[in-house]
Amino acid sequence: AKLLNEPFYVAGASIEIGDFYFLRHNFEKAYEYYSAALKTAKDSLTEENVNKIHSRINDIQNRLPEQEFKTIREKYDK
Repeated sequence: AKLLNEPFYVAGASIEIGDFYFLRHNFEKAYEYYSAALKTAKDSLTEENVNKIHSRINDIQNRLPEQEFKTIREKYDK
């Protein structure tokens, strides 16, 4: 996806990798990839696609203690 330099595919690949980690309960790695997808998607994809990424991030937030989520968010949202 990165070789094509196509934001839709880069974001899609990041979401898929994030989903892989999410299903394995590795929420920090999932957040890392969802955050990367969100950064790519904000300028290039539809609002609906951006909302789907936010939904995944909210799922992580709902599964983690507040402080743990805050720490992860601060680490990847620089």
